[in-house]
Amino acid sequence: MDILMTDRIMALPNREYRGTIRLLFFLIAITFILYVYRNVISVNVEFVLVLILLISSFTLYKIKDKVPREIWIWVGLLVLYWLTTLVATFAHESPEKRALFVLSVVSLSWVFIGLTIALYKLKPGLDFFWYLMLIGGSIALSVGVLDAYEYGWFNSGIGSQRLGDINSHPVKYAVVVNGFFIILLGSLPWALKKNKWMLSFIVLLIVALFLTAVLTKSRTAWIGWPEALVGWAIYYFVLFKDSFPKIKYPKVSFIILIGIVLFSLSQVDFIKKRIADRSSLAAKEINVYLDRESMNSSLGHRLLSYEIAVQKIPEVVWFGIGEDAFPEFLKLESKHFAKEHFNQDISGFKYSQLHNQFLMSFLTKGVFVFVSVLLFFVFLIAFFVKRVGIVSKEVKPIAIAGLIFSISSFLAFLPETPLQNTDMSTHFFLLCSLLIVFSLIEQKNQNISEGFSSNG
Repeated sequence: MDILMTDRIMALPNREYRGTIRLLFFLIAITFILYVYRNVISVNVEFVLVLILLISSFTLYKIKDKVPREIWIWVGLLVLYWLTTLVATFAHESPEKRALFVLSVVSLSWVFIGLTIALYKLKPGLDFFWYLMLIGGSIALSVGVLDAYEYGWFNSGIGSQRLGDINSHPVKYAVVVNGFFIILLGSLPWALKKNKWMLSFIVLLIVALFLTAVLTKSRTAWIGWPEALVGWAIYYFVLFKDSFPKIKYPKVSFIILIGIVLFSLSQVDFIKKRIADRSSLAAKEINVYLDRESMNSSLGHRLLSYEIAVQKIPEVVWFGIGEDAFPEFLKLESKHFAKEHFNQDISGFKYSQLHNQFLMSFLTKGVFVFVSVLLFFVFLIAFFVKRVGIVSKEVKPIAIAGLIFSISSFLAFLPETPLQNTDMSTHFFLLCSLLIVFSLIEQKNQNISEGFSSNG
């Protein structure tokens, strides 16, 4: 990104801090690279996050402006999550490597506390947000392209492998890709104001991210699509309801094109077949497990683990069993459960997580951490629902993206445990912080209706 583009990103009333916001922009972009490429690049993302914390702390020291109550609530929830995890970790006599690693991941919340407040005080323009989403989406897409190249798909055609299986993890990668996909669906009005080339690039990127999410074969990512379809369909319908007669082809065609293309792609056989096969397999695995016929499937193993956790939680309700005790607990209890309910002899599950963030938090760290995680989504959904109704036209897509991302993340937390590792927790908290901040910043001289005028 050249200097001219970074200059356009800055919309600060006070030019004194333009360099600071430019630095934060590049550090966030680097953060995207490091956590998306965590399995490829050996440098840990924590080093960049510490730099973000230092720059944010400097900004908080220099700028004394007040911040709104909503940001203080978000800060309070992050502190609550860190504090309850700290207490739960040391409630057990000897926190070892596993527990201390999880605590270190949770402690990254201080970075996002500082970043959220600092960005609000710096008040960058919408370009800052949307260019970051473009960069993040492009970086996420590049991992899929790299996987496809190493599979040889460019020469032999698309095979049966899952994208993300070589240079990432299919489920984690799918969640990251889907996050940028559902957010960038709201970038079209902003892109339309820029120029036709920017709009064309974003349309192509959105389509590519959709294809990538399909080819990960991850049902965890797909559960974010219904709310995205409903949310963005309502937004664009309302947006164009009054403006449509004023819009000339080809401007409207770019906006409508993405809907047509995504629908058409969903009807392509290799895409439709993958979605249908994975969805029907999920229904079959659940039915077979509930009938106690078999537990030998991905969902079967997860459901068995959930049952074990639910049975154990009442015994350890306050502080859980502890992170360090989890692997041995799961191994022994899954072995007994499989024998008792399925009459099957196994050596026991050797998973590092429970594949459910809420149950994992409750089982390992107790009710206080469970409540703190649940409160994230209570706040996020309530906050964005409120903001959607009161923000200006140019900010509304960000508020809607925040609501869709929050619901999608909540659903993803049910079959996965994102807050157990650095890359997924960074992805969640970073995007939440950006969405919250830019839903609160009042944008000046950026009227979306200008992009729908009949001239040019």
